[in-house]
Order: sequence, then C-alpha cells, then structure tokens
Amino acid sequence: MEDIFEKEGEVIVEAENLLQSKVFSSFADEDLYRKLLAQYKRLLRQMRTMVKMSDIMQSKLNSMSGELEQLSQIDGLTGLYNRRFFNETYQKEWNKAVESQSTLGILMIDIDHFKKYNDSYGHLQGDKCLQIIASTIEDTVKGPNTFVARFGGEEFVVLLLDTNVKECTENAERVLTNIEQLNIVNKIDSIDCIVSVSIGIGYTTPDAEMKMESLLNVADQALYRAKKDGRRCYR
Repeated sequence: MEDIFEKEGEVIVEAENLLQSKVFSSFADEDLYRKLLAQYKRLLRQMRTMVKMSDIMQSKLNSMSGELEQLSQIDGLTGLYNRRFFNETYQKEWNKAVESQSTLGILMIDIDHFKKYNDSYGHLQGDKCLQIIASTIEDTVKGPNTFVARFGGEEFVVLLLDTNVKECTENAERVLTNIEQLNIVNKIDSIDCIVSVSIGIGYTTPDAEMKMESLLNVADQALYRAKKDGRRCYR
C-alpha cells in the first residue's frame, strides 16, 4: 500500500543525518533542532494513527452500508427477498427481456386457508408455517434463472428468466408436491387437512408495447382461477 507520508519520512531521515553531521554552530542550536525534530516525529505518528483510524472507520462504514442495503432487500420473517426489491428486479429483468426478446415467467403462489391456520394455531405457529413454506419454495425452484420473493402476507412470487411454458408448469408441480409432502396439518371446519398452495402462472415474451404489470396480472388472474377451482392446484 502506498505510504502517503513518504515525503515526511524522507524529511526525518535528512534531519537525523544533519544532526549526526555536527554542522551546528552551537549546542543550543543543535538542542533546539533536536527538540523540533522530536516534535515533528510525534506529530507524524499522530497523523499516521489518525489516517489508520480513518481507514478502519471507512471500511466499517462501507461494510455496514452494504449490510444495511442487503437488509433493506430482505423480508424479515421468511428471509426471502421482499416485495420492494422484487419490483426493482422485475423492472430490470423486464427491460432486459424487451431488449433481448427473451421470455419471462411468473408463479404467483398463495397458501390455501392460511387465515384458518392462524386462527387454529396462533400467529407464532403461522409465522413458522410461512418460514417453512418460503424455504421449501426457494429450495424447489432454486437456480441461476429464478428469483423468489415474499409478495405479501401468505403470497409468494417466483420470477423465471429465459424460460418456457413447460418449465413454468414443472416448477409449479414441484412446488405443489413438495409443500404437500411437508404434511403440515391445517384443521379446516373440524377436519384435519394438509397445508397446500394454489399457483397462478403467467408467461410472455415482453415487447416495448406491453406494460410490465400485464404479466403479473395474468399470473394473478390464473391464481384466482386456481382458488376458484378448489385450490391445491395451478392454472
């Protein structure tokens, strides 16, 4: 690392050489010069310490800034990305897809009868259920071209990049199966059922004439149909 006090170090070396050369006309002059040099060295040490502390503080501030930025992107309960960061990412990926004429897919996932689950088992257990479902969705669709976020409440969204209809439906089927295999009991109307999800799928090749909300709307309408058709399915 470059020493910003290199010149000051050279001044000290020259001053010490001068003291050793015995060129002073009197002891008083030499003593004064020696005292000034000692003071200069002390000030230089203090400056080096301050610069070092400044570097450490800057490093810590940069680290904290990065951590705070990351925290602002994460949903505190589930550990998934939050809706705000999803919206930012979705906007960027939509623009890229328009430019490259590549495809995008959306899975809108909603936990069936989640209100009844909360009413039956309490909000703490409800939070635990959300965390398990979130982790299962993330593990199921994990890949370089997927982005998973909590969309709000008991609803999650998966963004699939450069995808196709077959890949979208296969991901939806795996999510349905893996969540049911968790065997989380949800008592509905005094009957023990298994926690399940409903999924709406949207798929398109964006172009400049389309609004990016259109794909989300398609997936949301498909989710509504899945709910209407008895839940525990995808449309």
